[in-house]
Amino acid sequence: MNLADLRAELAHRAEDPEAGVDLLPGVQRKIRTTRRNRRVAGSAVVVVALVAVAVGVLPDLTRDSSPEPAKSPSPGPTEDYVAEGVRFPLHLEGATLQKAFVGNPGQTQTTFEWTPGADALTVAGVCSADNPDDSVLEITIDGLAVSSTACSGRELHGSSTYSADSGLWTIARPGRASTVTLRVETLDGKLVGDRAAVMGVGLYTPAPAEQDPMPRRTPPASPDDYVNDGFRYRSQVGGRSLVGARIGAPAQNTLAFEFTPSSKQVRVAPFCHGDGTQSVKVSINGVESEYFHGCHLERREVGGLAVSAGMAGEGWPGVKVGQPNTVTVRLVDGRGKTVAGRARIGVGVYQDGEKRRLVAGDSSVEIETLVDYRGYDYRLVDVRTAVADAQKRLTIPTPADTPFVVGYGSAGIGEFGELQLVGLKHQATSDTDVDGFLLQGQWPHPAGEASLRFVQGEPKTGMTYIAIYEPVR
Repeated sequence: MNLADLRAELAHRAEDPEAGVDLLPGVQRKIRTTRRNRRVAGSAVVVVALVAVAVGVLPDLTRDSSPEPAKSPSPGPTEDYVAEGVRFPLHLEGATLQKAFVGNPGQTQTTFEWTPGADALTVAGVCSADNPDDSVLEITIDGLAVSSTACSGRELHGSSTYSADSGLWTIARPGRASTVTLRVETLDGKLVGDRAAVMGVGLYTPAPAEQDPMPRRTPPASPDDYVNDGFRYRSQVGGRSLVGARIGAPAQNTLAFEFTPSSKQVRVAPFCHGDGTQSVKVSINGVESEYFHGCHLERREVGGLAVSAGMAGEGWPGVKVGQPNTVTVRLVDGRGKTVAGRARIGVGVYQDGEKRRLVAGDSSVEIETLVDYRGYDYRLVDVRTAVADAQKRLTIPTPADTPFVVGYGSAGIGEFGELQLVGLKHQATSDTDVDGFLLQGQWPHPAGEASLRFVQGEPKTGMTYIAIYEPVR
């Protein structure tokens, strides 16, 4: 697997304030990992954080396309909601409370109806139990898990926000009644029987996210896109072209199809919409990537995170050019064993477009000449390379009065290190223990320069590079 491609896409998404919950933060994995360890190894990891993860059993994830009569949104409160020592404030980090519920002591399961008024949602859960190390509040909306909250007390410690691009809205709909379910479970998924337990949830409408001036859009639809139940693999992502995609039916744990590429330079974009305790793995002609793609509430645009199995420029091992190839995606547990589940799985296969080979000393790397950034295409206009040297900066001039994207990374470093990009409005730091390529967007400002420097490590081999991409006019 090429971890470089993965790191580049992850850095891109992490920088995007609209990325929502596509990439679960590390703290969210504590509950998920604890549960997996309990099932697989019988370990007893303690959950200590209030977090929100996409876990749980999924309903039929197909969506009825027939029109339904719209309902008025549920009326919201006008003041803080307080009950059983739990307080849900009317305003939470800019979000406005629409519905709150707190159960009676000892009530560890309930269901109620709520009508969302917008396709944006912040969920805040509270749970208190006698055994906080083995008690978790699971919250689902129309069967989709939206929050997993450690039962550590009656105070709010966090929340989870779902934007308009979240896969939640492929099931739930503004103006249509949704079913909200709360259930206090052990880490093994059993209902907790605790007379002192108190659980609650606050459903909020978040304030519009603050956006920087960097241009962004949802790219227009193409007849060559692959669309299934509101999820879309774009036919073109920068210079990458879609050569095949499928999304399976609910509970289908293995999916395979054929594609015919014109190049070995292919990469896959895995899809797993559902239970956060499981993952998917992808193989082409039996050559499987080492990468586990975790299941979660996928974004509607699902083709952005695409990884390859080989190192930069090598393509996927075993791919046959001009002939049918078989790609397979499997739903797996933490050991890579195929398992049953209610998640929806799928995969898209993309073929790389034009690349430019960069050389410095004995090292080389290929970078794409056309990249996608927040829905717009940017073309390579300038690049600088250097033999890796911890004592020197690599500098490139930046354009004036136009948005642009800086691409940077390393190749053949051979040891752990950190590169820092300086001189821009945004700063970025990346591990360079493997070949990497990261993107940073910049909105228009006067001409200047960007520099790449090592802040950790003393590389003895390899190269660094920095490139400028400007909008395709």
